[in-house]
Amino acid sequence: MHSEFEKLKELAQEDTRKKAEADEAKTTTKKRGGGGKKKKTVAKVFQESLNALMEKLRATEHHYIRCLKPNQTLKAGDWDNDFMFKQLAYSGTLEVTQIRKAGLNVRRPLKHFYQYYKVCAEDPTALKAGTVTKRTELLLKQLGIDENQYRVGKTLLFLQNFDLIDALDKLREEKVLEYVIVLQVTRRRPPHHPPAPPAPPAPPRASRTSRTPPAPLTPLPLPKADMYRSNKKRRVPCINK
Repeated sequence: MHSEFEKLKELAQEDTRKKAEADEAKTTTKKRGGGGKKKKTVAKVFQESLNALMEKLRATEHHYIRCLKPNQTLKAGDWDNDFMFKQLAYSGTLEVTQIRKAGLNVRRPLKHFYQYYKVCAEDPTALKAGTVTKRTELLLKQLGIDENQYRVGKTLLFLQNFDLIDALDKLREEKVLEYVIVLQVTRRRPPHHPPAPPAPPAPPRASRTSRTPPAPLTPLPLPKADMYRSNKKRRVPCINK
């Protein structure tokens, strides 16, 4: 029993010594400056480049492009219609186009669509709802669009074709023009003054038949006789020279 304990003790001491030597070797290489970054392998460089490419692809909106050869002569400006049609038919592009036309192939972000086209509503006060989905449904109903030509999702609006977008853009231009005219008229209108109070009514004019008779004249007192000078000529005495 004692011998086994001694062996375990020696193994533990040896393991501790090896760890200390490894740590000492790391510190010495760092001090000497010889322990720089390891050179990347070809596989490591390829993996990092692939990860960067995938991050860029995930941050963008996917659009798939199919390349077609216009001719087999490898000359510029040479367009072979039959050859192009065969490529479209054999690759299934025509069938995919027909399927997309039959479905709802136009997609728009729901929040952006509502914010952009809510000016087209006849009654904006009726668009009050809890979610953007409900408000968009109310807006489309006011615009009179057939329910079979669109579907409202949680984050996207699905439309049947681009003709609906063209019609909504035209309607939006008309609505914006109407609002601009209203603002211009309001701006150019003279300031509003309160109306003057009405004049008091004139008193009723008395008719001739209902005119009151005049008051009787009172006689004036006669003047006294000595107040006026007599009209008789006074005799002036003659002076004899």
